[in-house]
Amino acid sequence: MPKFCPIPAEDYYPEVRTNCLAFALGVTHADDFNLNDELPIAEAFVQAWKRLVGGEIRQILSVDEAEPSEYIFKVYDYTPFRQWHPFLECYVTYMDFHVVRRELDGTTWVHKPGWNEPPAKINSKEDWDDLSEEFGSKYVLFAAKSEGAV
Repeated sequence: MPKFCPIPAEDYYPEVRTNCLAFALGVTHADDFNLNDELPIAEAFVQAWKRLVGGEIRQILSVDEAEPSEYIFKVYDYTPFRQWHPFLECYVTYMDFHVVRRELDGTTWVHKPGWNEPPAKINSKEDWDDLSEEFGSKYVLFAAKSEGAV
């Protein structure tokens, strides 16, 4: 099984088409980067963690609970969004989530905004506000140590 080895945003492979979950976990090898939206978000994230990287992870209530040697994951709850489906010729409602990772420096937060977009830092209150507008204010936090960060 692979290990949790996050890749810094500036070093993440630009040719790898992945989503926010894959980037946050440092995964480039799998093709199932989704969460099971039939489970509560916390359970779905832990299930994906076990499937994609394994190792120890723990849910925390505040970023202050994380140790300096731990990465933090902010996992936004499922949010409905509508998208035009060309085959069906109508709008379809999907459920989406978003994962943001705090780096070991304790201040830098990074994420992958979309499948075809490169990873980015969250630099301002406006960036956080945009995330809240898109994904809401409901989220869970997790902390994990790397098993050999790149």
